[in-house]
Amino acid sequence: MATIDIIPDVDRTKDYYGSIHKTVCTQLVTVLPEQILGSIPVEVESSGCFSVCYEPCFIEGDISGFLFKFPSSSFDDNYKLERWDGTIWSEVVTGNPNNVLGIESGTKFDVGYDTNYTLYGGFKVDWGDVFGLFGGGKYRFVVDNTTPSNKLYSAGINLKENTCDNKDGTVYFRFESYGRYENFKYTESNGMDRFYDLIDITNNWVDGCRYEARIEAQPYETEQTEVKLSNFSNNLHYSEERAVYNLIIFRSSFELFSRLYLYGMDSFNIQATDGNSDAPYDFDSIDVIKDGSNEFDQYVNNKLIYNTNVLLKSKYDLGFKTC
Repeated sequence: MATIDIIPDVDRTKDYYGSIHKTVCTQLVTVLPEQILGSIPVEVESSGCFSVCYEPCFIEGDISGFLFKFPSSSFDDNYKLERWDGTIWSEVVTGNPNNVLGIESGTKFDVGYDTNYTLYGGFKVDWGDVFGLFGGGKYRFVVDNTTPSNKLYSAGINLKENTCDNKDGTVYFRFESYGRYENFKYTESNGMDRFYDLIDITNNWVDGCRYEARIEAQPYETEQTEVKLSNFSNNLHYSEERAVYNLIIFRSSFELFSRLYLYGMDSFNIQATDGNSDAPYDFDSIDVIKDGSNEFDQYVNNKLIYNTNVLLKSKYDLGFKTC
């Protein structure tokens, strides 16, 4: 029987991403840092609005964390702050070389600071330090690089003095992230990570954000177990009461809410502080978990969400049990 040699067409036999030709799938190469976690979105500057788009408010004493995966360990991981003067953004003069942020504004985590994640790096901004040095105003966080088109910018942040009036109408959340999070912005073609892996991170990643919101106390959630006695009476054997709260966010961009709900509310440790003057009681760093439901009352031009309700529970129950 005659045989022939078949020479494969190179253009038809490429090792496509995710195909069965590869034993290990490789991520598409990107030249930009990818934001792993963070309540405040950071991305390439767009031609979109500034004054109309929603800007979160921060109070001196709040913190926010920005964590990134860099294309390589040699990437220039410089972080800066820019301030809006009413016309243009200008770099904040920190006193450091090239105005790069240092210990005067928070804590820097160099690329490779965690040996389990050699491409991770970031910065935790202490807005109290920023306010003390540079005052209040509108800021944005910048991931700087020698190539201007590779710079990343956060959404605008409105920094205010720590007063009861400025905190009124806001709720501040602090998160400690640990575990594996799915990237809600992932698509098959954008080259972004499908998962954000923090399972082996040395220390939980700390983040925080303040929202135009309030917390309303709801009826306690109750679970009871009773024991029936021989005289047909019932004795309470076990009772669990758990505080339930309704978080109402008055105004937030869709991405800001998504980062709160999908990342912040799935964190290892969540603490809420209600700054409203008419809060039902002193909600100061209370430990909460999300109840797994939310609803939107109204969308406006797909930019702002009004009256977003999120059910929360106390992390700890109030229990009674017979011995």
